[in-house]
Amino acid sequence: MLCFIIDELIDYFLLCVILPHKPTKIKPLILTEFQNQVNHEFMNRVINYPLSAHRRYKIYRITLIFAIKGFSSVEVEEEFIAADGKLFLEIESKFWTKEFFLVSSNSILEYIGKSPMGPMVAMGYFLTSNAVSLTSLEYQFDPISLLENIKRRIKDDVDKDDKLSKYFEIDFPEITMKKVMTIKKRKELFSLLDENAKVERGGMDLKSLDYCILGGDLRNWPDTVTRLVEAGLGLK
Repeated sequence: MLCFIIDELIDYFLLCVILPHKPTKIKPLILTEFQNQVNHEFMNRVINYPLSAHRRYKIYRITLIFAIKGFSSVEVEEEFIAADGKLFLEIESKFWTKEFFLVSSNSILEYIGKSPMGPMVAMGYFLTSNAVSLTSLEYQFDPISLLENIKRRIKDDVDKDDKLSKYFEIDFPEITMKKVMTIKKRKELFSLLDENAKVERGGMDLKSLDYCILGGDLRNWPDTVTRLVEAGLGLK
């Protein structure tokens, strides 16, 4: 259950703090990826994602990467810049993404011991620590308190005319199936969805009016876009 809570914390944080319901020049969509280890091949692939979106929608995304196990080599890590006073690493992103941010164990190191731990630091800390549960972490934090902080921030920062209308999540089918089955089996979770919520493709997809999980692969971007649009995502 603890792993499910932190998983939902990640989803909720990305949904409500970072990701607006539609891309605009003021608030662009954010491409977020969780990568086991960052290397040149991965970065070449990441650069193509926002460029593909720009070719289609004429809007640059912000790119946010979580480097779970850091970098493939010291040389690769040295390509990134540690900005003063920020928990992110950055890299030159002109012409391919609006801004680029990377979270690694080293980038958040000086922020981990501070209390209260910020949502982004807590998320980065859990992901990069390779911990199996929250209780095994050296520095403890309360995910429920983090959710409350996120809710307060939403209430303060989100305009009435810019509320989120629907949440979409894309992940590998074997991952989405676990999430979908967890939601379906737990009455307290499934009851939060609307009455038209349905499980499709053998449990890989979950579709409702305001929450949608789709099994897929972002590397197959044309197919991903088609399935998102079919599920109700409007990007115009």
